[in-house]
Amino acid sequence: MKDLALAQWLEHCAEYIALLEDRLSAAIFEGVLQMASTGRADMLDSILAAAARNAAAAEQSLDDLLARLQTTKLVIWHRVEAEIDPDPAWDTLVRLEVIFQTALLSLTRHFLAARAELHRRQTADAVRLSQEAEQKVMAYATQLARANRELTRLEKAKTDFISIAAHELKTPLTIMQGYVDILLENADGTPENADAHLLKGLAAGTERLTTIVDALLDVSAIETGALALHPEMVSVSSIAHSVVESVSPAVESRRQQLRVDIAPHLPPLTTDPKRFFQILERLLSNAIKYTPDGGTITLRIRAEDSSAGEAESIKIEIADTGIGIAPEDRDHIFDKFYRVGEADRHSSGRIKFKGAGPGLGLPIARGLVEALGGKIWVESPGHDEVNCPGSTFHIRLPMNANLQT
Repeated sequence: MKDLALAQWLEHCAEYIALLEDRLSAAIFEGVLQMASTGRADMLDSILAAAARNAAAAEQSLDDLLARLQTTKLVIWHRVEAEIDPDPAWDTLVRLEVIFQTALLSLTRHFLAARAELHRRQTADAVRLSQEAEQKVMAYATQLARANRELTRLEKAKTDFISIAAHELKTPLTIMQGYVDILLENADGTPENADAHLLKGLAAGTERLTTIVDALLDVSAIETGALALHPEMVSVSSIAHSVVESVSPAVESRRQQLRVDIAPHLPPLTTDPKRFFQILERLLSNAIKYTPDGGTITLRIRAEDSSAGEAESIKIEIADTGIGIAPEDRDHIFDKFYRVGEADRHSSGRIKFKGAGPGLGLPIARGLVEALGGKIWVESPGHDEVNCPGSTFHIRLPMNANLQT
């Protein structure tokens, strides 16, 4: 019921409520005043419902809301105790308590309802966003799968092209090389014979082109799994010395030193001797190419024992005092056709300093090492053409790998 005297007195307290400078306190006070002046609890409920929704939207807690209600109540109670005589004050406090209990229930009910509605909307939004994200992921996955299929197709087309081109070039090159060899055998080898000099140049060019074609064939065989292996028991030392002998002319022409450190009494290795020779030859040629004139290259071979004390693998290290490898290039030098630096800055020639090439030597070396059941990796402090920090290639081959023939 209406309590106009209380309402008038509450209006007298409005200035103290304003000191709180809080919209929520103002709303609570307005609701209490409306109920006192009209006697209608629904007026209080309507005002506090809006306040509760605003508090929930502002992510305030229920404890904060009820604490603000309690603060507003205490401000009014203190004014009652200070300005009204004890007996009338008690009656006023009782009437205020009824109104504030109504406000407490109203705030709590509307706040919980507002939070539930907010949670429902957030859940619905989360579900919608999740569905949209899932649709986007599926779309991206479809595009990625399509792109991967296209990349696979292009990679296969490239591999097929390399294989076909290499095979088509192999036959005429073999014929040309045979004719050049016959002409060289019948030519007058004196320095004055210009024809013999031209034939030697033609033979060198044909030989280099044949080497490139053979490399393309090896890459194709490695990638398609068609690499033929012929494993047998071989002498590591014997093959290593044969490789050293084959690269010695290049080492001498570059005025480099090739140090060979092969452990004595190495056990025989079960491997493909031709492919083992290729691995060492390509890595030594790479070291020669990227080591300045007068530099040093070291070939080191050791047996690694198992926990039982038996030779388990062969460890090979090829170290150089060359220009080194930058960290960003270290992961790519074993990729086919990858060349460090700008191609037009490389010199031509197979063993000249930074000599140009098709970028197949290291990819073939890695493919052959892995085909023989081994592992290859490189270590280098970095790339520096002035201080030449060098590089070290490591190879580990099992003594008795189960090789597919």
